[in-house]
Formats: sequence, structure tokens, C-alpha cells
Amino acid sequence: MALYYATVAQVQERVENSEELAALLHETNGTIDDALATTFLEKGQDTIHEHVKPAGYDVPLSTSDAITASWARELTLDLALIYLEVDNRQISEARQLHWENIMERLRAIRDGKGSVPGVDPVATDSTMTFLFGTNDATLVSDGGHRVFNREAWSGF
Repeated sequence: MALYYATVAQVQERVENSEELAALLHETNGTIDDALATTFLEKGQDTIHEHVKPAGYDVPLSTSDAITASWARELTLDLALIYLEVDNRQISEARQLHWENIMERLRAIRDGKGSVPGVDPVATDSTMTFLFGTNDATLVSDGGHRVFNREAWSGF
């Protein structure tokens, strides 16, 4: 299967600062296992395709639009690393919450209540912050405001 949105090199970049994730990808001498990373990238892509195709989007999504390309890449990378952790039974509570947020947004697209950013002129789902990127502290943002903050969690 071809990788459409993200590469093994991008996975490598994401795990460089995480010994835990690098170990799960069997890193040796600074290089991760390409086949293993590819397997999880494919699972991430498949998850996206399973949700956008029923909504009428062609798959693979066209990445000629920079917004769509960025959205698909970051989402694929996040899903791949979450699947990696789930497969190794090491998913944290924060990543579980991020997974639930991703799936909620993908189900909204599938059900016609959301759209793929960049493909649709009304799509403005650029509010999703990706957990494994450089912005690890903010799980989700909404127009620049944190959705999950102390006040939101105070009832739990």
C-alpha cells in the first residue's frame, strides 16, 4: 500500500524527542524500523479513508491544497503513533483523550456534520492541535483557546 500523507522520515522526526516512542519503533542507532512505522502509517491512513469516503470524498484525498495536505499529514502521524502505543498497551490518558477527539471529528466528517479542511471552502477545522507535534501541552484548541483546561476538568 502506498503512503499518501506522511512518510517514515516524518515519523522519525516526531519520535526524536521521545525515547519511549522510539523504543516502541525498535530504534537502533538513531533509526526506527521502517516496516513497523509504515504499518502504523497505513493504519492511520486507513482510518482517515474509512471516515471521509462515506461522506463523498475521493480517497486518497488530494494533497494539492496545502491546508488539506497539512491536515492529512498531521492526522496520519498522530493516528500512527496512537496505534503504535495501543498495540504496545502503553497509551496514556492524554493520548486516549486525543484519540477520542480525533475520532469525534472524523465521525462528524463521515456523518456530514464536518468537512475536510481545505477541500471544502467552508471547512475551518484547523483548530485541531496534534498531540505528538511540537505543541504537546495543549490537547485541543478552539480558535486559540484551550478546550481542555483546569476549569473544564474541575468537575472530574
